[in-house]
Amino acid sequence: LTPLGRHTMVDHIRDAGYDFPTIVDLSTAEAEDLVNVALADDAGLDTLLPRWRPGDPTSQRAAAVAAFAMEANLPEQRLTAMALLALLEPVADVEPAVRQMLDSTCAGHATMFLLDHGLATVDELGSFLDIAPMVDVLATALDEPSVLCELFIQADQHADGRLLDELWRHDQPETIDVLETLGRHLSDTKLAKACRKAAIRHRSWTANRPQPGGR
Repeated sequence: LTPLGRHTMVDHIRDAGYDFPTIVDLSTAEAEDLVNVALADDAGLDTLLPRWRPGDPTSQRAAAVAAFAMEANLPEQRLTAMALLALLEPVADVEPAVRQMLDSTCAGHATMFLLDHGLATVDELGSFLDIAPMVDVLATALDEPSVLCELFIQADQHADGRLLDELWRHDQPETIDVLETLGRHLSDTKLAKACRKAAIRHRSWTANRPQPGGR
């Protein structure tokens, strides 16, 4: 819905017998609510962020956003949370919360943040680097295959043609969707076929990985 549609449809939907929570005041909202509002609202992050828990210290706000990022189910949510963390200042107060993310599935996101802000070196955190941030970016374009293909081609060129080797070994739910969509829509038939093979390898690799608890 457009901003106007979101405004006018609320009463119509409730008149039809449905109800849903709405967030008017971000000053006491959870980090999840902030992220979801940011994804649904046309207002920029730099406009929304000052309205969110303005009285809390940066360290607490950063900790809340980082905690949500580590639990987020959607790539868009993780990417938005990282963008919000990048806007919080001073960055020294954000750093501890981001470093906590190194022990999570968001380690790649956290590493890129710390490197980009000069808070760590590749020698220090190189082992935490993975392609999770790239998979999240690609996954956000699953509904726009042409955009997805262009993003993949650019990333693959940057990786000297080695991106598929990393993708099929990457344990993230969105990985298979990315590979299969690329396999269907890439105009380069050779590369499309390679993506389909990578999807098969990924499924086999995932199926044969040890499960938690040794199952």
